[in-house]
Amino acid sequence: MAEQVTPSPSSDEQKPPQTARSAGKLKTLALWEVGLFELGFVLLGLLILFEVFNYFNLLPISKIFPNQLGFLPHRPYQQGGTVTRPSNTLIPNQQMSKSNTPPVPAVIKKDIQSFAKSYIKSSQSLPSLDVKPATLANGTILDPNRFGAYWAIGNGVSISISARYGQDLVAQDRSVLVAFPESINLNNLTADSNAAKYFLVQAKGTWNCGKEMTGGKEFVNCVNFWIDTQNIKKEINIISFSSATNNQNTSIAYCERNTQSIFYGWKSCYSQK
Repeated sequence: MAEQVTPSPSSDEQKPPQTARSAGKLKTLALWEVGLFELGFVLLGLLILFEVFNYFNLLPISKIFPNQLGFLPHRPYQQGGTVTRPSNTLIPNQQMSKSNTPPVPAVIKKDIQSFAKSYIKSSQSLPSLDVKPATLANGTILDPNRFGAYWAIGNGVSISISARYGQDLVAQDRSVLVAFPESINLNNLTADSNAAKYFLVQAKGTWNCGKEMTGGKEFVNCVNFWIDTQNIKKEINIISFSSATNNQNTSIAYCERNTQSIFYGWKSCYSQK
């Protein structure tokens, strides 16, 4: 009788079922890792693209969602031929005009009043400021930790003051904005004297003035930035348009932020870089 030859099993058949399943899982896991890496790379690229668009105000998501994304860096907004400040620093008049907002703690009123007396010339300030929470025009609270006041002093000059407080009711940042409807002679030599017309604070850094463009209009931008002995970042910023417009032509701003501020890492009060 002829011997019956039994074919030897293939290498795949020789593998135990558990080993084959493990190899399949490893292949699936490798594919998932590659897919997740590619997805993360795409998301990172989109985030960088959105940040660039936001910085140049091509897609101002920090303006559209100020509560969630107001901290993102961007160039000053342009409205009607003027440059306005980011909402996380200054409070326009309409944001503080509602009377149905929650009461302001006495310690905050006292702090803002004291800040105004210490940094704004008495001829430009008021004996008592009407301090209110930061709200939108419809009464919605813009930032529950930010408070400020607004007043006009004649000749088209208006002043707004703003401060943001932590849980301990200690100010994390403060700012003052003076706006008036006329252009001024602004350069490295005249910037200090123009700021001294409204502010008591003396700039400790070096003035850096230069011409810039926004909305097809030219303006001069002067910045003086310094850090004091308590590591508080301070800045005076002056913007003046070279031609008359229907709105404000010049703004002079002073700001400061301590180490507890969520914006302390920014290079200046109005830009992260």
